[in-house]
Amino acid sequence: EHTAAGRRVHLPEIDGIRGVALVLVVAFHLFGNGRVSGGVDVFLVISGFLVTRSVLDRAVRGAPHVLSRHYGRSLHRLVPSSLVVLAAVLVALVTIVPSTARTGAGLEILASLLYVENWALIASALSYDAAGDGASALQHYWSLAVQGQFLLVWPLVLLATVRIAQRLGRSPLVVALALATGTTVASFGYAVHLVSSAQPVAYLHTGARWWQLGIGGILALLIARWPVPECAKPALGTLGVALVVSCGFVMDGATLFPGPAALWPVAGALAVVAGAGALGPSPARALLALAPIRWLTSHAYEIYLWHWPLLVYYLHWRGYPAVGWRGAVATFAVTLVAAALTRRLVAVPALALHGRFDPRTAAFGALGVLAIVAVAAAGTIHHVTVTRPASVAAAAGFTPSLVEAAEDHPVIYAERGCLQQPGDGRHKGEVIVCRPLAGTPAPHAPTVVMSGGSHVAHWYPALADVAERSGWDLVLVEKTGCRLAVPGMDLELRDSCTDWNLAVVDAIDALDPDAVFTVGTRTVGPAKEPERVHEAQVARWHELDARGIPVLAIRDTPRFMKRVPECIEVSDGEHATCAK
Repeated sequence: EHTAAGRRVHLPEIDGIRGVALVLVVAFHLFGNGRVSGGVDVFLVISGFLVTRSVLDRAVRGAPHVLSRHYGRSLHRLVPSSLVVLAAVLVALVTIVPSTARTGAGLEILASLLYVENWALIASALSYDAAGDGASALQHYWSLAVQGQFLLVWPLVLLATVRIAQRLGRSPLVVALALATGTTVASFGYAVHLVSSAQPVAYLHTGARWWQLGIGGILALLIARWPVPECAKPALGTLGVALVVSCGFVMDGATLFPGPAALWPVAGALAVVAGAGALGPSPARALLALAPIRWLTSHAYEIYLWHWPLLVYYLHWRGYPAVGWRGAVATFAVTLVAAALTRRLVAVPALALHGRFDPRTAAFGALGVLAIVAVAAAGTIHHVTVTRPASVAAAAGFTPSLVEAAEDHPVIYAERGCLQQPGDGRHKGEVIVCRPLAGTPAPHAPTVVMSGGSHVAHWYPALADVAERSGWDLVLVEKTGCRLAVPGMDLELRDSCTDWNLAVVDAIDALDPDAVFTVGTRTVGPAKEPERVHEAQVARWHELDARGIPVLAIRDTPRFMKRVPECIEVSDGEHATCAK
């Protein structure tokens, strides 16, 4: 839906492809083992197109209350259904989730309410994962956060651009096009860079996603100046639908987007929009106008909101690591019912209410309600996630407490620049040599090197205590997420870990150590494979031994199939079951 020459025109292809894209996200989450279909990318492109077209048209015509109309309608359209789902998640948090596991979820409710969930996920180092044990019930709100941030910033910038261009006697469309192109190109370049160095962060990052919204805006500006030839519209629409629908079957964007691979769904969205409004027959319009697709399209936003928390809590309730086809069908059915009720009882009345007030009253009223809800939610969440867990933890009598256990990291992690960071990227394959103990070692003091990954660093408090009492020179040569091993053998190593391993033996040898302490086995959990010793690690020990450096290899840390603090809380005193 957009305005043209002061008249509102409905384009079913645009509404339809936006709805299909969001439903594809849901379908792949439920039936595709969490594959990323590209539907969110399409959703962002369409949002960029519609917002740019609407705001630019009103601004150029000099319509009153451009921003208040935009913000008021956006708040009334997006927030009510979202609040219902967030309230449901809060209820589930209280009734289903152990109190010791509520802190992160409570913060995510607030982050989702304030449209900053993507930044909350980045700050907590959570990636966009398939549903399962440990998945956030609100991680899908990251895309709504990115859209919300765009809806807040871009109309303001666009309106200011139009006003400045008009005062300078320049074409508002040309100036806006230059601005949109510059920001889009910069964002795409940033996305390419960030995908190569920290793809999980790029996936959620507003700066790396802005280009998808911006390119939709560019198309809106181009079409306003140079309409698409009628003869090309049917073919463009058909090609666009084919690209959008096929994307998830061809690639899994979870590890590729929002880099160049995301051009596949983005191109599909652009083609559908460019082909919309054909005067003659259009295969895309005929398909997207089918009654079932129209129903799914009209409920797509609510379907998207409900499907993920329902899936996550279904798996939590059943204790399953992943959803089977029966569970997926059941979850989808419940999702459709919840979406239909939410839209009928909440979304439609809220949007109708918006039309009863003047734009400024509607916008400020919606903001006031949102502020009141946020304050009330903050107080409730504080009780649910802080006050209640603290009393449960104190009653359990464990040290550290059940609440503090998740943050009970070895003190070495507080030493800045002592441990090489995980993941690939610039300088992350370099070897860091660290002597964290205070004071200068005594002459001829035995030198003990701790080398490997985080499971080696876990032993630091114990070895540091021994080193201080025995007068050792304790040195850390560690890379988190890595192992002391020979690349190219039976242990898969990421690029930075390979680079680190190619240089680490010489770095250790230069220290002339009396011994190297490392982890000798690898545990990945009984559900996957048993504990084992990798030949790649043994070969590395032989290399060190050949240089006259003894190696002490200790068994790996056990990996529990349950979250131990939560298990203890719900075990009713049968704590031994949590050790399995």
